[in-house]
Amino acid sequence: VKAAPVRLGIERIAGERIQAILVNSGNANAYTGRNGLKVARALCALAAERLGIDARLVLPSSTGRIAVQLPEAKVRRG
Repeated sequence: VKAAPVRLGIERIAGERIQAILVNSGNANAYTGRNGLKVARALCALAAERLGIDARLVLPSSTGRIAVQLPEAKVRRG
């Protein structure tokens, strides 16, 4: 079983180039279904926008509680 950040990371690493890593702790974004992947993509896109790079160059990484939705609004504020 792969968490949303792992699944997205596998896709992104296949491109052989990463410019940023977006890390959060306290929530693993694992066992969160389609929404977990949607949130991982959205937060990487936000980081990419702020950094002025393509969203495909941002690698997500999460650690923490499992089976709890990642609070997208809270992470966006951070």
